[in-house]
Amino acid sequence: MTAVKQISLRRATVADAAAIAAVRIESWRSTYRGMIPDAYLDGMKLEDSSAHWARILGAGSDAICVFVAESEGEVIGFASGMMLKEESWA
Repeated sequence: MTAVKQISLRRATVADAAAIAAVRIESWRSTYRGMIPDAYLDGMKLEDSSAHWARILGAGSDAICVFVAESEGEVIGFASGMMLKEESWA
């Protein structure tokens, strides 16, 4: 395991869509293998996920917030959140 020298956090931009998609797909495949059918995990497509994140990041909504974690210029993680339109007490 390689030690990470420095991690920085910043708000994601549309230009980060493919990197976020790649991190998500890789993490799902390594985390959920054996819990989610392999066919689903193996069928995850970078192009589809990149387009999804580009739409989210390009929406310009104040209700959605996405941050990326970078190390040495590479996106190594992300976090996203969204405000609900209505209160949910479920």
